Amino acid sequence: MSLTEFVAVKGPPRGWTQVAAGAAALLAALPLTVFLVLLRGHTGSVPEEQVVARVVMALAAMFVVPVAGYLAWRRRAAKPAVLALVVLATVVVLLLAIYLYSVESAVRFPADILLWSEGDFVSDIVKFRLGHPIYGAPADIESFTYTPGSQILTQAIARVVGAPDSIPAFRAIQLGYLALASLFAMLACRRVLARATGETPIEHPLLWSAVWAVVLFLIGGNTVTSPFTHLLHNDALALLVCALGYYLLVEFVATGNAWLLLPMALLPGFGFLAKQSLAVWAGIYSLFLLVFERRLGWVRLGAFAVASFGSVALAVGACYLAWGQHFFYWTFQVMGNHHISPLRSAQHVLDAWEYFAAGLVGGFLVLDWQRFDRWTGLWLAALGLLAVEAYTSGIAWMLNHMGPGSMLCGIWLLAALTRSWSGLSAPRTGAPLLVWARPATALGAVLLAMSGLGLIRVPTPSLPDDAHRYMAEIEREFAGEPADQVLLDYGSWIYARNGVVMKDHAAPIGEAGFTATADFSGILARINSRFYRRILVRDYDSPEFTYDYMLWPRSSGIKAALDANYVAVRKIAEVQGRGRNPPWFKTITVLEPRAK
Repeated sequence: MSLTEFVAVKGPPRGWTQVAAGAAALLAALPLTVFLVLLRGHTGSVPEEQVVARVVMALAAMFVVPVAGYLAWRRRAAKPAVLALVVLATVVVLLLAIYLYSVESAVRFPADILLWSEGDFVSDIVKFRLGHPIYGAPADIESFTYTPGSQILTQAIARVVGAPDSIPAFRAIQLGYLALASLFAMLACRRVLARATGETPIEHPLLWSAVWAVVLFLIGGNTVTSPFTHLLHNDALALLVCALGYYLLVEFVATGNAWLLLPMALLPGFGFLAKQSLAVWAGIYSLFLLVFERRLGWVRLGAFAVASFGSVALAVGACYLAWGQHFFYWTFQVMGNHHISPLRSAQHVLDAWEYFAAGLVGGFLVLDWQRFDRWTGLWLAALGLLAVEAYTSGIAWMLNHMGPGSMLCGIWLLAALTRSWSGLSAPRTGAPLLVWARPATALGAVLLAMSGLGLIRVPTPSLPDDAHRYMAEIEREFAGEPADQVLLDYGSWIYARNGVVMKDHAAPIGEAGFTATADFSGILARINSRFYRRILVRDYDSPEFTYDYMLWPRSSGIKAALDANYVAVRKIAEVQGRGRNPPWFKTITVLEPRAK
């Protein structure tokens, strides 16, 4: 399809053409990102401010090309609303390039210490590769508190692409999940908009498809409610499951295709394997069909509910058969003993108000408020999921639980924006400046809203160069020692190289200690027998020491055991760099056994 056809086509595009347009827009950011990375790589010792200035100048040059191309093509026939849409599409692709540029250094970092979950994520992959049980005895403290779907699927994909042991490849796969999630969300947006416009064709649907896909990708990686999707956590696959689940529901409402009930019934079970909380889709689907779907009889509705909840039961049963009671301990007992703070949940609603506002405004502008129908139910499902996520996020201070609901609310906001944009194309008379000022004002408002939604980032790498020094110093502490006898609190990349499933990691100890479900007998025995030849820990002399945290209901006794049996011999300096480093870049204390 030519550029002229892409910009000027009217009418509803076929689904595959819309997916192609969205995927093309996502892929268009890749060469731009590579150029920015190469530009940064040739700056040498140039100050960071100058590097950012060069990147901004390069982005400005990239911005001019499509805008100038449209003006040169249309000349005096150029329409203000169409030009504003071309500018919007150009800007969002450049914002995606900035996002990829900013996370590139993190994605390529070969050590799994950028998030508390990364070491256990990689450890599960090692277990799967070695045939070791994913969930072990509580005293071994070697298990992750999430279900293993994301870890197993990531390992399978990494094997297919020929990078079974590559931590950067694992992170890149998370971005692949995010890209697929944005395409499913884009297709849902298409259906919502078609309902809002009464199937009236919109102008430039393929250009809008590109905007939807890119903006939804940016929402999936926004800095407010979804900052970890490029790292090793279950968040990226959770986004994909929820986007697919919502798309299936929207498609069922739009088409009435009863065959869609089959994947809808299976999705909660697969969702549970990705993250325990995604079993909620069994309730979302069943409640929606009960309240809003009159085309199903009671028999089919009951059969669907049984199948939907049954898929979750089947997934739970399969995990139990594979790993027994240890599976229940780590994924239900430990996780289930987290206490939700209603005040913290309320604070999270205020912190993420932009996404609640996005869903509310989108519904206000899209829905037919004369009827309370299935489309109203779809809107309530998106808002309801975000509200449930806000409540459950009260177990901690992070807002990443709210990522999927934020993306679903973004669907409604984008549908409302597209519908409202058509009003800018209506013929108008008056001073030429005012004719152009109206779409320019609308474009400015949209860009400011994107900033509030956490979609705009400063074009700087997320990791300082000193992170590689930090990683190298950690690795030197393992030199000449058996890997299983050197304990590193966070991170499994060295153990993965040596085929070791390591015990006593800090993250599961922290989870079990905070919830008062821990069995510390194993680690205390290993410390008291001085099994470890070397121990590397952060915050050793701080009340925030992960192995004996100040807010636990009772002390683990680990700090006292370490003081009695080990002595600090040196430190690894924290990562130096501008900005705020993650907690896993703090100073490391190196402990060795006391002389007998």
